[in-house]
Order: sequence, then structure tokens, then C-alpha cells
Amino acid sequence: MSVDNEETLAWVEQSLKQARPQEQARLTGLLEAVQAEVAFELKLLEAERVSCAGLAQCEPGLRRG
Repeated sequence: MSVDNEETLAWVEQSLKQARPQEQARLTGLLEAVQAEVAFELKLLEAERVSCAGLAQCEPGLRRG
């Protein structure tokens, strides 16, 4: 996980903790969408790391076919 993704997730989680009790439905929905997007990107990065395991050099976006 990159530092940027860690920081983003921490920020989103903290913001959600503040928005939910205040019943800010629209903000909560938007933050949950951001959280889902970051989680999706993390899954893609992990899948790329796994697919590149054992290769001497692997460029972003390179997938075994």
C-alpha cells in the first residue's frame, strides 16, 4: 500500500466518523464512494504485484496473459 493511499484511507475514515453522527447523508455517500474507489485501486495494485511476482522487471499495467 502506498503512503498516499494510506493517508487517503485514514482521512476518509476520519471524515466518515465525523459525518455519520451529524447525519450528513450526501457527504457520507460521497466519502463512501471515495473509500470504495481507493479500496478498488488497492486491489488492482495488489493483483499487479502478484501477477508480476517472479518477473525480473514489471511495468505498471503489465499483466500475464
